[in-house]
Amino acid sequence: MKIFKTKNKGFMLAEAIIAILITVLCFEILYSTINTVRTVSHKRDGVNNVAFAYIQLNRFIKDRELMLDIKHSDVKRAILKQKKKDEENKVYYETYSFYERKGQLRMSQGYMPLMMNLRTVYFSYVNKDVMKMKIVERDGRCSILAFKLKEMEKDKRANELKK
Repeated sequence: MKIFKTKNKGFMLAEAIIAILITVLCFEILYSTINTVRTVSHKRDGVNNVAFAYIQLNRFIKDRELMLDIKHSDVKRAILKQKKKDEENKVYYETYSFYERKGQLRMSQGYMPLMMNLRTVYFSYVNKDVMKMKIVERDGRCSILAFKLKEMEKDKRANELKK
């Protein structure tokens, strides 16, 4: 009679379960690390987006020498005008409107979203030449941007009619 000696060359069930647990633990650590990096990156990008939008809007306003039309502006919409002349030297105003819609800060000359992921945007006017924007983002952060504009010129014809 021969005595059978068994050499177990494969994994035992306990070893396989331990290997699976270690793999799951590694994936959980990797997922939490990636999620933390993503959260930190998102918070930093939000500040950069607001700063970038402020720089671009300020440059846009200064380049076009926009004036605030305080008569037609309100809390939800800012109306800015640019003085232009046509071929016959007649003066006319090109109008730009800034407003919030569907979580975006938009400009009316065509579809132009300037900022996204916003909860609300409120406009206030300190003088006839200073506009403030209060921006509340979806994640609760709040920013106030102030812009110095040219003062809207009074229509000379309207003054002459009053006299």
